[in-house]
Amino acid sequence: MARTTKARSADAVEAAGTKGTTSTAGGADRNAGAAKKPALSDPITLRVPQDILDDIEKIAETADRSRSWVIVRALKYYLINEGTEILSIRRGLADVEAGRVVDAEEFFAELDRLNEEDAA
Repeated sequence: MARTTKARSADAVEAAGTKGTTSTAGGADRNAGAAKKPALSDPITLRVPQDILDDIEKIAETADRSRSWVIVRALKYYLINEGTEILSIRRGLADVEAGRVVDAEEFFAELDRLNEEDAA
């Protein structure tokens, strides 16, 4: 699927963080009251299997969005789902390395004590 120069330019504009803003005669953005977009990183290069790129381009074309928009959205969903678990495991491992742990027997003994107090 060939990409047009216009579509490639839209990716570049979005990557620069200026998509959707229009300056008025006074130089103020029309979207000044809208929520601010997060700061963007430097551009990155990513190689993906051709079938995935084909799907990205079909989705972008159908949704009238850029490839960058589709890819960022897919990454956000990944981070919300699988990424959250992976980052949680990483934080747990860092806690163990830093000694921020509780002995399991002490923990369960404390729970038993609290349950007995609540029952009384």
